[in-house]
Amino acid sequence: TNTPVEKLFEIVDQLNIGIELIHASEEREQLAQLNLAAGIKAKSSTAYSAALNYLNKGIGLIKKDELTLKLHLEAAEAAYLNGQFDDMEQSANFVLQQKAATLLEKIKIYEIKIQAYMAQNRMLDGIETALFALKLLGIKIPKNPNTLQILFSLFKTRLYLATKRNLIDQPETSEPNNSAAMRILLYSISSVYLTVPKLLPILMSKQLDLSLKYGHFPLSASAYAAYGIILCGVLGDIKTANKLAQLALDLLEKSPTQTGITLYYVNTFVKHWTQHLKHSLNPLQESYQRCLETGNLIYASYALAVHYITAFYMGRTLTVLEPEIVSCKESMQALKQMTALHYIQIFHQFILNLMAENVSCRLVGDAYNEEEMLPHHLKKKDRGAIFFLFFQKALLCYLFQNYPKSVKYAEKSDEYIDSVTALIAVPVFHFYDSLARLAVFSDSPQAEQTRILKKVAANQKKLKKWARYAPMNHQHKFYLVEAERARVLGKEARDYYDKAIAFAQENDYINEQALAHELAGQFYIAKGLAKIAQVYLREAHYAYKKWGAKAKVLDLEKRYPQFLTQKVSHLSSTLSVVSSSTQKTSDWLDLNSVMKASQTLSGEIVLNKLLEKMMHIVIENTGADKGFLLLPKQDKWFIEAQGQANSTEVKVLQSLAFETQVPTNIIQYVAHTRENVVLHDGTYQPYKQCPKSILCAPLLNQGQLTGILYLENNLTTGAFTDERLEMLNVLS
Repeated sequence: TNTPVEKLFEIVDQLNIGIELIHASEEREQLAQLNLAAGIKAKSSTAYSAALNYLNKGIGLIKKDELTLKLHLEAAEAAYLNGQFDDMEQSANFVLQQKAATLLEKIKIYEIKIQAYMAQNRMLDGIETALFALKLLGIKIPKNPNTLQILFSLFKTRLYLATKRNLIDQPETSEPNNSAAMRILLYSISSVYLTVPKLLPILMSKQLDLSLKYGHFPLSASAYAAYGIILCGVLGDIKTANKLAQLALDLLEKSPTQTGITLYYVNTFVKHWTQHLKHSLNPLQESYQRCLETGNLIYASYALAVHYITAFYMGRTLTVLEPEIVSCKESMQALKQMTALHYIQIFHQFILNLMAENVSCRLVGDAYNEEEMLPHHLKKKDRGAIFFLFFQKALLCYLFQNYPKSVKYAEKSDEYIDSVTALIAVPVFHFYDSLARLAVFSDSPQAEQTRILKKVAANQKKLKKWARYAPMNHQHKFYLVEAERARVLGKEARDYYDKAIAFAQENDYINEQALAHELAGQFYIAKGLAKIAQVYLREAHYAYKKWGAKAKVLDLEKRYPQFLTQKVSHLSSTLSVVSSSTQKTSDWLDLNSVMKASQTLSGEIVLNKLLEKMMHIVIENTGADKGFLLLPKQDKWFIEAQGQANSTEVKVLQSLAFETQVPTNIIQYVAHTRENVVLHDGTYQPYKQCPKSILCAPLLNQGQLTGILYLENNLTTGAFTDERLEMLNVLS
């Protein structure tokens, strides 16, 4: 036991070379013991293939029951961890058939079997095995619990919680049988969650009851965190869930081996109900790494899957996300974790559809084929996969305006929503379910309209509560549904659209910011306000492009060619810009340059610095010699920033009268009409300085005029091209 790891492997490797020359039973037993030690050490170092090799060598050396039993027990786990499920079954069955095997040795085999079944998408087999193992430990769980049994289980746990004070000070315990029960319960949760969700409250309550009754087990941290599924998803008690989640994190100091699983439960089911989704991403990545290190492959694969599902729902750039998901799939395939792999394949195909040139609401392609996989999911009763398949199809159909089918798939996914309890997918589902139903409202008979409004009201009640706890995730969703509901009822909707856009933008939901702009544009088209609609649709077009949803960009261009001209639609490659005041010819500015300038502006929160940066960027990137920014103050316009191309100085916040420095008529015209003015030929006589080119543009924020930019070029006629105007629209 005191032999260094490297020396142990070196010694055992040398002895194994001459294994056929060792005949004495005592020597063979000694070598078998060494192979057992080497196998255990290799397994703890995640060298699963090497571990299995050592253990199989040991098995071949002796026939002694006790040592052979230990070798087979370790070999079963190593085979599972190495993805060799047939070998796992063989070693597992050997242990279970031995009369000399103790109860806890058999329970250990059942733990391994449960995890292996989960990896193979054999979740019902895993649940059956778990219930049998728990029965051996004296814990009876009903296979098909009725409502009364579920309610009694929840009530008993709530009572336990209410009578406990200072849970962190609970005594520690490692009583073998209950510790084993805790492990069985924990490993079976994933299978139950996805396939038989009505069992979940009873299993999770039993797990928590053991900790509350006997003290903190090594797995208690994970149990407290996992109960957040019930508190957030079933009971709606987000406050208590957060308290238990914090308790779980505090207990990790005593049980550091549970860090990976605990981080998974906290950041998958609890944290997002009170914090921005982005705060869950790094902890989920850490959970993946920690679970790998401790051999918890199921939880490692699920932490990785939830990480990327979360990143998708928060609107991460698709061109960045897609290659990361490819790498994620490779990791899951290497771990042979098929259940989690199927989930991430659904999202990968969805993303590929959005990035394609052709619009498709079918999830069929290189990453996933719904026609082949849906029968498989139904056969395995993988309710989670079925939910995500139907819901992502509903989302696709909605984005591409196939609203009746979107409602159809939303209704199908609603039948399986209990398989994603407490996940971020739940509020996202209620959001799109309402939008899809409101989209078909006008074409529905009156009785159906009544049902739609009732369903939307129920969804909104939930979204309003969730937005109260986590406005950064849900407030914009609530307002966008309110806007659509007001629209179909003929009520004032404008303010709701603008609030949805503002909250989505503030919290970096570029995907839903794009959608809010698009729906607002459609609203203004229906009102006959084409000029205002154009502003919103161009913003939607730009946001979809920024998100990376190429199919959606092309869809908008096809449906609104009158607003999204060729020059606008190919903004990424046709923005014209001069890089300095001395450069007379145009260079081509790509979208990355525009984004860099945009980020420079959006990252600045001090007004005078913002105005200074803005004038520098605008003058440089439009080819202007001189520029002025006018802002309103008490119903009058004042120059609040001015700069020149041949100077680094920008004067800001001096509230200067504009009448003597810029043409009054042009400013008044732009303020009144909110339209661009571009003069190319230097013939604007009323203005004494008579520049050769003039550009005056309104700055609009959610349809509201917030400023006016006035630019001059005194050297060149036609200096302010359409391309430069489009770039200015993007930056402003």
